[in-house]
Amino acid sequence: MSWAATMLEMVLLALLWALLSPQMPCETVDLGLSRPELARIFTPLTAPPGAYTVTTTDRPIADLATALRACDSAPVEGAWQVTRMEAHEAFGQAGIYDRLRLAQLFGGTRLDVVRGSLPHDGVRDGYTLISPYPDASLTAVNPGTLVIVVHVARGAASTLRTP
Repeated sequence: MSWAATMLEMVLLALLWALLSPQMPCETVDLGLSRPELARIFTPLTAPPGAYTVTTTDRPIADLATALRACDSAPVEGAWQVTRMEAHEAFGQAGIYDRLRLAQLFGGTRLDVVRGSLPHDGVRDGYTLISPYPDASLTAVNPGTLVIVVHVARGAASTLRTP
């Protein structure tokens, strides 16, 4: 067998191995420290225990979004991209936070926001990253990134009842 044929065979074997071997699991992304006091005001009161995880990290939002994006084998359009939103758009209407106080705290400043989702172990985690973020008393703005994760079991949408 010639040298070229041997090299071609090695390349083809390497490609075949890469295509047939199971995909390596995503590296665990450190989302920071758990923040139950922020979860209490920025997530729905009626959510079942464990439905949301809220953390904060000093990691820049773009770096965190890039790390999470690397775990998404099929991101939808716009997922994991940093966008600029007003505070009421970033935090939504689900929590019990004082909307006027939040608006006054940020004074019209737009926040960096990233959204995306990842499937794992029978659930889909929906991520919202927000930077900067407020403290729980809504009196100070913190650098870094707030991470709100909602855990949705597969098939949960099909079990919802409509009136």
